Amino acid sequence: MSEKPSAKPRSRWWWVAGLAGIVVIGGAFVVVRKPFAAKVETVTLERRTLREEVEISGTVEARRNVTLKAEATGPITALTVIEGVRVAAGATLLTIDPETARLQWEQAQRNTAAQVAAAQTELSGAQRALAEAESRQQTAIRTLTNDVARTETALAQAERDTATARRLAAEGAVSRSSADQAETQLQQAHIALKAARDTLGRARTDFSEVVTARNRVAAATTTLGNARRQGQIAVELAVNVLAKATLRAPFAGTVTGWTLNKGDYVAPGTPLGNFQDLNDLVLKLPVDETDLPKMQPNGAVTITFDAFPDKPFNGRIRTIGTASAKVKDVMVFPVEVRFDDPGHLIRPGMSGDAAVLVSERQNVVAVPLKALRRQGGKYHVGVTRPVGQAKASAKASDVVVEAGIVTLDYLEARSGVAAGDEILAAGPPEAPKTP
Repeated sequence: MSEKPSAKPRSRWWWVAGLAGIVVIGGAFVVVRKPFAAKVETVTLERRTLREEVEISGTVEARRNVTLKAEATGPITALTVIEGVRVAAGATLLTIDPETARLQWEQAQRNTAAQVAAAQTELSGAQRALAEAESRQQTAIRTLTNDVARTETALAQAERDTATARRLAAEGAVSRSSADQAETQLQQAHIALKAARDTLGRARTDFSEVVTARNRVAAATTTLGNARRQGQIAVELAVNVLAKATLRAPFAGTVTGWTLNKGDYVAPGTPLGNFQDLNDLVLKLPVDETDLPKMQPNGAVTITFDAFPDKPFNGRIRTIGTASAKVKDVMVFPVEVRFDDPGHLIRPGMSGDAAVLVSERQNVVAVPLKALRRQGGKYHVGVTRPVGQAKASAKASDVVVEAGIVTLDYLEARSGVAAGDEILAAGPPEAPKTP
């Protein structure tokens, strides 16, 4: 007869299992409730040199930049300078066939000679006419002088005759009418003498033929002088045009690009190419009107050109423009920056980023901007271990920092914290708001 299985071992098993379950559940409860230690990132404050800068992008330009233009007419016979080669002021850059200019010069000489010859002929004729008129004047003066002498003699005789007639009439030797007749003849003699003297005076000072001849000589002299001057000017202009068949460098510089080739026909004003002084380059910056007050003459600038991103160039502000321009609805002012380029690496048209130094503070306590919190118009940091304290505090202290200059990464702390202080890297938590 088989035995029934005992129930006691089974009930013991369930008891053990239940106890184990309670232990597991309790353990899980403890694991869930156990707090994690928060990881806090801190930084130690250091003294640094801080630079407040304004960053602006600009383009390189040559301060002396001209468009070469033809000043003569004809085909180009030679381009004597290749692009990119620096030449001295006055060096020959290009020549134009001088034949047209030479013909103009020769024609100017011929025209001048003809005009001067015609004026000289007229002057010679006027001078001969004047000499003849003056000769006739002298003849007339001699004749009139004799007439005056005769009238003076006649007047003297009339005066004597009148005196005799008056005496005889008084004595009754002649009639009164005879005396009156003598008086009339005397008056006529006075009139005749005055007329003779007036005619002689006019002949000496206002002989019409001589006046006309002298005016003609004066006009011919003026015409000759004008012909000579105008002819000289015409010849000089022609010589100048002939000289301009050779195009010369206006200053020491470089042809940065020809626009025509040998054989092309040009006329005065035709653009020939660009000429620039590559030793006198500037970075031209469009400065926003809000940043303009920060620009100072001779202010320090650090430039990074796109073509040389790893090579900074030092510069100085050369000029600050006074006339504004509108760029993309923003008013900007041109600021020129001269920079050092001993290797002559930079060319007009290159782009560059300029960092214009506004102010610099050396050996100041620098607080990372990400460690700051701004509240109520003030800057706050969380200090975990002030300098000199061996162990960090369990809770960061909220400290107000007096700010100096601010850069892109740091703020100058004038008070509140010191070099060596350990602070929260991410800034202190915000203060709880009052309900």
